[in-house]
Amino acid sequence: SFRNAQFSAIGNIVVSAVALPFVDLLTPIVGGTYAFSIMATTAAVLFFIAATLIVRVSEPYDKGQPKDAPGMPVVTLGDMVKSVVTNGQLLVLLLGQSIFQTATQVAMGIMTYYFMFVLGNFTLMALALTIQGIFGFVGSIVGPKVGTKLGKKNAMVTGMLIYGVMSFGIAFFAANSFVVYIIFQSANMIGTYFFMSFGNLYFLDCGEYGYWKTGKDNRAVALAMGNMPIKIGMALGGALGAYGLELIGYIPGMAPSAEFTARFMYLFGGLPGGLALLAGLILLFAYKLRDVDCELYARENEERVRAAMAASGE
Repeated sequence: SFRNAQFSAIGNIVVSAVALPFVDLLTPIVGGTYAFSIMATTAAVLFFIAATLIVRVSEPYDKGQPKDAPGMPVVTLGDMVKSVVTNGQLLVLLLGQSIFQTATQVAMGIMTYYFMFVLGNFTLMALALTIQGIFGFVGSIVGPKVGTKLGKKNAMVTGMLIYGVMSFGIAFFAANSFVVYIIFQSANMIGTYFFMSFGNLYFLDCGEYGYWKTGKDNRAVALAMGNMPIKIGMALGGALGAYGLELIGYIPGMAPSAEFTARFMYLFGGLPGGLALLAGLILLFAYKLRDVDCELYARENEERVRAAMAASGE
């Protein structure tokens, strides 16, 4: 999980440093629309190649459970749905992480406007993303060490609260300074990796808890829920950012006023900050799974599986 976060951070650095300059390079040759299309197509091809490699490498370890395996419980579609809606800790985790992902996607979705209208220099965006990526990589190295000491829950809560506070710093102090924005946003990246480095282990913990509590092995379903917060966040964050721009009076082609800039900064930093703080507080008070408990659940669940297989003569 830690290595995955670190290599993802490296990928972000490469994309941040290359994507926008590549589009700028192609625009005079093929036009803006085609330049973006070529960039997107290139990314899609790279994604396909990488996904194919991952599938081939993981295939020997992903055989699945035979349907007719004796002694193993049969899990139906109804069981899968029930395992999610009746697992209170999984629902709390989904809620908190979805709100946090919404916060990050609001900021990402309208970041372009910050560089175009507030700072008046769109080319700084590529530099900002690259610097953030570098600090993200630093966070992916330091974060696991801090997160392990804090414990997974405390790492998640701490990271979200840091993101909230730093985002409010952006709202109030970064309107006229690229350097101030970079300082706050880099702190955001490091804080986020306190818990991002644990990846889907949070959802696996919820799966172990659900299996331990009910005797139904739906751990794979709980793990599958790990992809939901980012999807929910992208949908809600994109919508909130767009509606927020309309609400503060954005009109395409407008010349930004001081009043619009102030309202935009509240949207750009204040809204994500408030959502991140809300997510952190929800998880602080409602998420109860401690690492020591999850380790116990995992051990007892493994013993349960072995006992079932032994009883069936396997």
